[in-house]
Amino acid sequence: MDKVLKRYGLVLLLISITVASATAQNAAAAGQMPSAAGGGIANLQLAISSHDYPVTLGDVYRLGYRSTNGNLITMDVQIDGTGMVSLGVFGKLDANGLTFVELKRKVEDLISKNYSHSLPELTIVSPGVFRIVVRDGSSMTQYAAAWGLSRLSEIVKAYKSDSTSMRNVEMTSKDGVLRRYDLLSPDMVTGKVLDPLVKPGDTITLHEPVKSVRLEGEVRRPGTYELLDAEGLRDLLEVFGGGLTNQADVKRIRIDRSASIGGKTEYVSLPEGYTSGLLLGDGDTILVRASSDLLPIIWFEGAVLDPSFIAQGGNGADNEPLASSAQSAAPAASQTPESMNNRFSYTIREGQMLSDALQDVRAYFQPMADLSYASFFSSSESLSGSRVDIPALLSGTNMSTDLPLTPGARIVIPTVCVTVMVSGAVYAPGAVLFRPNSPAAYYMIQAGGIDPWRNSWGSYTVYNKDGKKRKKAEPIQPGDQIHVKENNLYYQLERRVPVLTSILALTTSIITLTLVYGP
Repeated sequence: MDKVLKRYGLVLLLISITVASATAQNAAAAGQMPSAAGGGIANLQLAISSHDYPVTLGDVYRLGYRSTNGNLITMDVQIDGTGMVSLGVFGKLDANGLTFVELKRKVEDLISKNYSHSLPELTIVSPGVFRIVVRDGSSMTQYAAAWGLSRLSEIVKAYKSDSTSMRNVEMTSKDGVLRRYDLLSPDMVTGKVLDPLVKPGDTITLHEPVKSVRLEGEVRRPGTYELLDAEGLRDLLEVFGGGLTNQADVKRIRIDRSASIGGKTEYVSLPEGYTSGLLLGDGDTILVRASSDLLPIIWFEGAVLDPSFIAQGGNGADNEPLASSAQSAAPAASQTPESMNNRFSYTIREGQMLSDALQDVRAYFQPMADLSYASFFSSSESLSGSRVDIPALLSGTNMSTDLPLTPGARIVIPTVCVTVMVSGAVYAPGAVLFRPNSPAAYYMIQAGGIDPWRNSWGSYTVYNKDGKKRKKAEPIQPGDQIHVKENNLYYQLERRVPVLTSILALTTSIITLTLVYGP
C-alpha cells in the first residue's frame, strides 16, 4: 500500500510541475514575460535544454517534493539581487556562479537528506531578464535587454551600425573589470572566438573600426571586412575571404586605393604580395578577377537576345553554359527582344570552333533570326565574309563549313526577310510584304504597277537574296528582288537625246573655232 501511495504521489507531483510549467509558458506567450531572445517560450526551452544555463538574477524556479506525511508541496523560488535562493524551511543557498544544473543538484540533495523518499524536483518556470548598458562613445547611453544565455556578439550585432567595430569591443563588469574582445578573430590557444555571456551590471562600449576594406571577385566570402593594423593581404584573402576560388587570377590582384590617399590603383601577384610588406588602408577595395576575364572574345550581333535581358526575366530560355562564357555588352535596359541590333560577347579558348560556340548561345537567337544567312567576319582575309549556315552546324549535318574562332571575330545574324523588293520601271518601287504563293505580278501591282513608258512587254527579272537569278517558274520567296526592266526604246532615246545634243553642240563649237582661228 505504501508503495502505491509513493507512486501515486510521484505521478501527482510530476503532473503538478508540468501544469505549472505550461501555465508559465502560456503567460510568456501572452506577453507577460519580456525576453531578449526569441521570446518567453523560446528562452524557457533553451534554458531547460542547456546544461550551461547560468543561474541568473530574476530566475523563477518551481520546487516540488513530498513531505513526511505524504503531502505534495510546491513552491516558487526566485533568485534575488544578491544571487541567493530562499528554500523556506530548508534555508538559503548561494547560487552565485552556478549553472542551473548545479543548483538543481544541490537543492534536490539538500531536501533528500532532510526528507527521505521526498522525490524533490526543481524546474525552471521563467528565465530572468535584465538590462545592460551599451555605449558607442558618441551618442546617448542605450539599454539592452539580455538574459542568461545572451552573448556579447548578439548584443553588439543588435546595436551596431556601419561604423561599429567588431574587432575592438569593451565590456566592463559590475565590479569594474574591463576586458577587450575581438569578435572576429579566434583565440590563438583555443582556436575559438572569445564571445562571453553577458551578466547583470555589465557595460558594453563600442568603437569605430580602425580600417575597413572591401573584398570582391573570385573569393569564397566577398564582403566588407575590418582589419587590424597588423593584418594584411594574406589575412584578408585567406582568413576573412575564405580563400581564392579555382577561377582566381593570382597574377593580377587589383587594389583600388581610397580617395583619401589619392585614389590610385595598384596590382600585385601572389604569393609575392603576401610577403612584400604591402599595407592596406581604410576604404581600399581589393578585386580578384577570374582567369577567364583575360581570355579573348568574339561577338554575336544582329538578331540575338542580350543574355542579361533573359537573366532578368525576359523572353528566352536559361542557358547555364553561357553564364560562364558570354557577357553582355550593354545594359539590359537598352536591349529589348524586338531590337534586331543587339550584341553580346562570348569568351573563347585557343582552338575553339564556331560550332561549339553556337551550341552555347543557341538559346539567344531571336525568333526572327535568319540563321541560314549569318555572316562570319574576322581578321583572316580568306575567312572574313563567309556565309555561315547555323542550322547545319547545330545539327551536325554539314560540319565542313565549321570555322576556327579568332579573337575579335564577329558573327552577324540577320533577320528573316518578310518582304519582296520591287525596283525599276514601277510607279512606287520599294518593299512589299511577302504573301505566300503570290506571283511576281502581284508584287509589281503592289508597287504601283508597271510604267509602260519605261517598260515594254512587262519584262522583269527575279533575284534571290544571294543575288542570283531565279527562274520565273520558281515561286517568289521572302527577300527576293523583282527588277522591272527599263527597256522601252523611246524612253531610252529620250534619256539619251539630251546627252547626244550636248555632245553634238560641243563638237560643232570645236569645229567652228578651228575654222575661224585656224590650226
